[in-house]
Amino acid sequence: MALWELEELSNPTFLGFIRSVPEPEEFLGSSEGFLPNRTVPTLEYEYILGAGGAAAKASIMAHVMGWDSEAPIASRRTPPNMAPSTVRGELPPIKRKAKLSEKEIIKYMQPRPGTSDRADVLDYIYDTTTELVTAVQARMEWLRMQAISEDRVKIDQEGVDVEIDFGVPTTQQYDINTDDNLSVWWEDTTNSNPISDLDYVCNQYEIDHMGVRPTRMIADVTTQQVLLNNVNLRDLARGPGAPTFRLTVDELNALFQIYQLPTLQTYDVTLLEEDHNGSYVTVRPFNRRKAVLLPPTSIQLGNTLIGPTAESRNIPGVAYTPYAPGIVGSVYGKDEPPSEWVKVAAVAFPTLPGAEFIVQMTVRNDLT
Repeated sequence: MALWELEELSNPTFLGFIRSVPEPEEFLGSSEGFLPNRTVPTLEYEYILGAGGAAAKASIMAHVMGWDSEAPIASRRTPPNMAPSTVRGELPPIKRKAKLSEKEIIKYMQPRPGTSDRADVLDYIYDTTTELVTAVQARMEWLRMQAISEDRVKIDQEGVDVEIDFGVPTTQQYDINTDDNLSVWWEDTTNSNPISDLDYVCNQYEIDHMGVRPTRMIADVTTQQVLLNNVNLRDLARGPGAPTFRLTVDELNALFQIYQLPTLQTYDVTLLEEDHNGSYVTVRPFNRRKAVLLPPTSIQLGNTLIGPTAESRNIPGVAYTPYAPGIVGSVYGKDEPPSEWVKVAAVAFPTLPGAEFIVQMTVRNDLT
């Protein structure tokens, strides 16, 4: 019997295991308030930028009419600060596979008496599968956090060469080095003024979004350390002449709260990308030079859409339609050379109808 014929490695049992693998705790992109996962039955998507924004949620008053008058026709709403724009696209496949060791195959087929060889091989296969599922989840996380932190996302791999603009307004992409309304790079802890910078940006945001203010700021740990050492922030929090040791995180967020500024949340995920020669390159999903301001979690930015995969056709004993969307996987064999493989696949991509609620601030010049 081949490994892929085992009940433990056959679907739907194997599918249940794959879909039970949790995302790493440090991933933020699929949590509420970011771009949570949503399964869809198709490969195409379409949405209107700003369709879920403040203008779309605000109540529109009906007209007071004279008797026997025809009611005015309601028009389709679009955000007041954005031109109507429909975004259409297609969900791409995300895949990774691994060859199972021939020694492990033989160990299963010819276990040593009185050993746990067979159980060890199954554990090895499940561990390999978990790594592959996490690899798919990692690519989805990279796409989500790139969409949130970059004005344009570049994808150039495996025959895909595209550049995607998710629609964050250019008026909400700030560069401290070039904007006369802002101070200086935040790593200049003596001369920069983060409170003034954030206050200016948040006030502009509130004007453009019908009273809504950002409540969350995403930045890496180094940016947090820079803020904790900022002289102006320390003087505001403690007063002139107070102790000069750096601020605590609680002091920083308490100061931001006083000024109705967003609370800082750090994000420092590091991923690895494998090239064709098998070497790895360190990749960060989130731009370390930036601080990204986000609205209250009650305002939905978008979703990570997960569609049906071609691999779902190989799930015997279950209907294609309800099980097709989502991460899937299988163990399969080849005759020459004798080998067995594990493959995990998904069809997924982030969408950002709430891109108008994202602010991207380039606040650091260094990457130390």
